[in-house]
Amino acid sequence: MQIKALLLTYLLAIPPLLIAASPHDDPNTLEKVPKIPIPLLKQNNPDLPQQGTSSINNKKEWMVNIEQTLPGLLCDSKHYFVTCFKITQQECVDFTQLLVHGCLSNVAVGLPAHLDKAQGEYWGQMIGKCSYDLYEKFMKSKKLNKENCQDTKKTKKP
Repeated sequence: MQIKALLLTYLLAIPPLLIAASPHDDPNTLEKVPKIPIPLLKQNNPDLPQQGTSSINNKKEWMVNIEQTLPGLLCDSKHYFVTCFKITQQECVDFTQLLVHGCLSNVAVGLPAHLDKAQGEYWGQMIGKCSYDLYEKFMKSKKLNKENCQDTKKTKKP
């Protein structure tokens, strides 16, 4: 319950500027967030309407799709979220679902009514980056001290 309270507090503090953020702001962070291929999203959610390559689906369908698919992709047993933290794959999925939901709620107003492929990929990266940042913040105490798990961000010099 304490984690949920902290999560809600943090989500309320996320500035609305995330909507205007570029996915290229911090390439080191985005390297750890797996890209979501559009066919994989459709394959994992066959109920979504199959449309042409220029239009993925409407906003609501896209949000449901991301909310159902992204936690599983981020918490794959061979990916960063599981290998670099003392957590089971199921615990990761359960926690990441909360993060993805919070990140989606934060950017929902900025999403267009219909997303084409490029917009879907852009916003998917934004949700992935947001989820990654929150995961890093809340799971800091469970991070493993492995060489390939260390923060790759370069320290900024004044």
